[in-house]
Amino acid sequence: MSVHSAARNSTNVRTESPLDPWPPRSAPRRAPGAALVLWGLFVAAASLDGVFGRLEPQAYGALALFAVTFTALCFALDRDVRDVIAATSHPVRLALAADAAIAATWSAMPAGAPWTAWAQFPGAVALLVVLPLALALHAVTARGAVVRKAPGASPGATPAAT
Repeated sequence: MSVHSAARNSTNVRTESPLDPWPPRSAPRRAPGAALVLWGLFVAAASLDGVFGRLEPQAYGALALFAVTFTALCFALDRDVRDVIAATSHPVRLALAADAAIAATWSAMPAGAPWTAWAQFPGAVALLVVLPLALALHAVTARGAVVRKAPGASPGATPAAT
């Protein structure tokens, strides 16, 4: 057996195959981000036009519940969505900024405002776009805090014996 064939038979040498899971996964796709931007533009345009204000209160509430549920399920089931959110440089800062935007919208509403105030421009965007995004960002930060290990932590329960 030659040296060359011994090196090829090593478990450290691996040829790449299209079916092989070892090549690293590509960068997160842009489709989830593009869909979020399009959804935000649609909600802004529809709220400026008064579309949501013409809905029944129950229908608008169902739409808001759908937006939150859809975002939560996308985060739970779609790996690309999780990768895009996890790839953000500062998810905690983005989550806090989204919280601040929702709080600013809440404080800008007149006291005792009817539900139609939340169907107009700033309220609809906060309720249908920013709130679901904030929940997904908070889920990423909570998940990251649980999964992350301290740098240099031993992978086993005890250090290796010498």
